[in-house]
Amino acid sequence: MSNPLCLTEDGSTSFVDPISGQTMHAKEGAFSETLYIYGRNIEWALEHNYPLKMCVMGLGLGYIELISLALILKSPRASEPVKILSFEKSDQFKNSFLNWLLKDEPTEFTKTYEQILLKIETQLKVKSSDLKSFAFEILQNNNWLFFGDPLLDDSWKSLGPFHIIQFDPYSKSANPDLWQQEWLQEFLKSTVKSPCCFTTYASNGSLKRALSQSGFTLFEKP
Repeated sequence: MSNPLCLTEDGSTSFVDPISGQTMHAKEGAFSETLYIYGRNIEWALEHNYPLKMCVMGLGLGYIELISLALILKSPRASEPVKILSFEKSDQFKNSFLNWLLKDEPTEFTKTYEQILLKIETQLKVKSSDLKSFAFEILQNNNWLFFGDPLLDDSWKSLGPFHIIQFDPYSKSANPDLWQQEWLQEFLKSTVKSPCCFTTYASNGSLKRALSQSGFTLFEKP
């Protein structure tokens, strides 16, 4: 995989998939989009006292996980246990993020990670060093697990349940298997336990049907 990073309109970096040609985030802003969609999901869970067990489908450049942890860290619930399951089928993304966080090794995405931390510090008022230490501690305590392609290895099914689902794989055209209704229903059955809040950038029939049949109530945002 090459490294085609691109700058979005809010000054944060995204990634263009060299195979599909699709950008990982909205052109208006990678950071802004993540905060608007996935940050609100964490805020909901915090406000309604959901257990802080989060499943993220699509690590990518780490936006969702880092913003989610920042919101937890600045909340009154920062001392509570946090557990994360992150899926990322790209070894490049997964290994780069882990090397940066665990070993503090420079990687091809180090500047992007540091940029995300700086955005968080500026907009959410969470110190970069505190956030990175918080993330490192969760990982060191084996409370943050990483999996590759969920279609190739289903041992993750034994790790649930989770109460916060951040669903952010590439689009249906680029990653069709993860948007099939049958698979979505199986995924939800394996990972979800009430109370649970599920959020995604997408809106399509198969997803809505899977969520409805799994007992979710739909709230649409502009």
